[in-house]
Amino acid sequence: MSDNSSTPSEPDDDEQTRPVEGVPGSPEAPAPNGSTSQNGALSTAIAAQLGAQTAFRLDPKTLAAFSASVQRSTALPPEVLTNVRASAQAVVNALNAQTGANARSPVTLEAFNAFQRYFSANLENAFPEDYFDQLRETARLLAESVSIPALYSSRQLASRRQNIEPAVRSSHSAEAFFDEHVVEINDVPTLLKFFSTVQQKHREHMLVWRGQQNAKWPTHSSLYRKLETTAPPSEEDLIEAERTSMDLAVSWGRRPNHALEFLADLQHFGAPTRLLDVTLEPEMAAWFAVEADPELDDVDGRVVAWGRLVRISKTSMSAATGKLPPSDDLPFWHGWTNENERSRVGWGTGSRTWDWFPPALSDRMRAQRAGFLLEAAPLVTAEVADVISEGTAKDWRAEEIAHSTSIVGIPSRYDVRTKKNGANLVPIFSARISCHAKEELRDYLASKGFTSQSVYPDFGGLVQYLRGPIALH
Repeated sequence: MSDNSSTPSEPDDDEQTRPVEGVPGSPEAPAPNGSTSQNGALSTAIAAQLGAQTAFRLDPKTLAAFSASVQRSTALPPEVLTNVRASAQAVVNALNAQTGANARSPVTLEAFNAFQRYFSANLENAFPEDYFDQLRETARLLAESVSIPALYSSRQLASRRQNIEPAVRSSHSAEAFFDEHVVEINDVPTLLKFFSTVQQKHREHMLVWRGQQNAKWPTHSSLYRKLETTAPPSEEDLIEAERTSMDLAVSWGRRPNHALEFLADLQHFGAPTRLLDVTLEPEMAAWFAVEADPELDDVDGRVVAWGRLVRISKTSMSAATGKLPPSDDLPFWHGWTNENERSRVGWGTGSRTWDWFPPALSDRMRAQRAGFLLEAAPLVTAEVADVISEGTAKDWRAEEIAHSTSIVGIPSRYDVRTKKNGANLVPIFSARISCHAKEELRDYLASKGFTSQSVYPDFGGLVQYLRGPIALH
């Protein structure tokens, strides 16, 4: 971008009221929570979305400056300020160009135009805090991302949407996907060997663990499963459901103060969310996989570990910041409005596992050493599927991988140190627990202190246990 970009001009009056087809919040579809406050300032949600959109339009030099040094309390160098303002103008222009098109954006045209005036009049002294937060954090994520752009070109993303196979082959089920390089667990020694070997050889990946009582189950969130009908839900479907949940919370008198904590509360009470429960403790994951249930005791269970970091060379891993962008009024991923943007930050690509381990929100989370994986609609192109196929025994199609798991990764051998792969995918390690070993493993885990009382130590855990299939029979 040019360093002598001019100040954005004031929009025309009729430009402020044009509806944008397919854009929530246009005059034909009022925006939830409003775009401006009573004093005319931008709402938190709109400011954050604008910050993310501006970051995607920064030139590489300016992006590097942000990721390295920008702080909210520090004045921006003139050339950086000029480029930021030019990028903000590009955001306005891009939305104007969408009029009459099918493009989607969660930000209204009115909000962009209001921001343009606000930005022009006040310069850097009046950057909304949430705008700056999201701009800086999205710039940081772009700088850290190891997603490979060549695998997510506009052509490849368009082909992914248009050429969906009619059905998943029966031989390429979720069970088959997680059985790639699987370890068979038949007793306590084989379980302990699996845990010991994975932790010894792959601790650099900063593993998270999940247990499932049925080895055939795919790994999808409760929200994904609720929205899945004739076709897998898109990221836009997930976001729209989250907006609806948050709007309903307001009508219930429960305005969310922090988006992620709100979703965690919904998850705790059994409402559908995109959060997937995980733990840092492998034996805790095993307990969930073998938890007593008469309807599931005669089927194999599964323990899965995902790496949170990617191997980018023989001796190097991707960055480990453990930091997520701010999520106050809206979840941070709502600021990323299309597949190109999401692929650039690694949202849904498998080049990063998006995890959230907050300070324990409850006794239950403390007991379980629990956290969440933030599910994204899987962003798997045919080229990424080829990379996964090269490392496994089957030829996997993109839709078969997406059907198997929303937490994309490459199934990997547990006993061999990982190597860099062609799509920079996190590794997945899987163990299949024989149904015949479940009782033995339950007894072993109980001897280590893993019981219903210790895993669910709150009153809700007691109620859950009493309502379950074991307690009163």
